[in-house]
Amino acid sequence: MKVEKLELNSKGIREMLRSEEMKQICKEYTDSAAEALGEGYESEGYTGRNRVNAELIAVTHKAVSDNKRDNRMIKAVLSR
Repeated sequence: MKVEKLELNSKGIREMLRSEEMKQICKEYTDSAAEALGEGYESEGYTGRNRVNAELIAVTHKAVSDNKRDNRMIKAVLSR
């Protein structure tokens, strides 16, 4: 069995992780979760130093309380 050497293109991977396409993919994922959760939840996307990021945020007191009690955000993201 012959084993080939795989060499990653670090610059290319960095560009991919910071691309608008990747940002859109991540944002769609959290938008879908926020929509499923309903009122009190929002999603945001931004480009960080190394990669794009997407956040699912509980913005109302009720949403924060519901999430603390039932882990609703984790469940919504994992079900997407």
